Amino acid sequence: MRPFRVICLMFLVLLLCRVGEITARADIVCEATLTIAGAGGEQSVESMDVYVKANKVKMERPDGSRAVVLRSDLQILLNISPSESAYHETNFSQMYTVPFGPMPLTISPGFGDPVIEFDDTGATELIDGLSCKQYVITEISSFRLLQYTVYATDELIFSETFDSFFSSSAPIEYRPFEEMRKIPGLPLKIVINETVGARTYSQTYEFSNYQQSALDDSLFSVPAGYSPK
Repeated sequence: MRPFRVICLMFLVLLLCRVGEITARADIVCEATLTIAGAGGEQSVESMDVYVKANKVKMERPDGSRAVVLRSDLQILLNISPSESAYHETNFSQMYTVPFGPMPLTISPGFGDPVIEFDDTGATELIDGLSCKQYVITEISSFRLLQYTVYATDELIFSETFDSFFSSSAPIEYRPFEEMRKIPGLPLKIVINETVGARTYSQTYEFSNYQQSALDDSLFSVPAGYSPK
């Protein structure tokens, strides 16, 4: 999975967990459509199923061919490949901002800390008949511009709430995730643009069919018999 894809998946699942502060201990499932636009204009679309349980999130292709799991309680990111019966684990403490997103810790000369900006734009957009507020988080560094535009609604309220992903006392090393705590409501759309040099990559996530559910913890664990890679 391309590193830019990893950072985008991390961002949106963390944002989904942010919903825990508005909605006690009910789990959520929803659907997501991902549209990817390359720097050359090429485009692809794929669907994903999303599962949220307190400090655990899983995003999985409907055919089960790949899944990404974030565990705030364990401070790990899991990339699971059923076709290979394998998984890759990354600890949050290994994350750092380098070209194309969080990677195992690599500090290169001349790469200083990025500037992070949060903007509650005040703009609204009607999505699926629901009023959404627009928020923009921008990361400006010496090698790229990374911008997240989030459209979140407070019109979808569940009868109970679940714990926030951010309830973990362990720090999350990627600073834009800290800014995410300021965004209330459920995200219905997230647009992520990354510009490096003259090339821009874009991803748009659209969420639908939010439902309250009851999920087993085993859904967020590596299946028995899988090997690390």
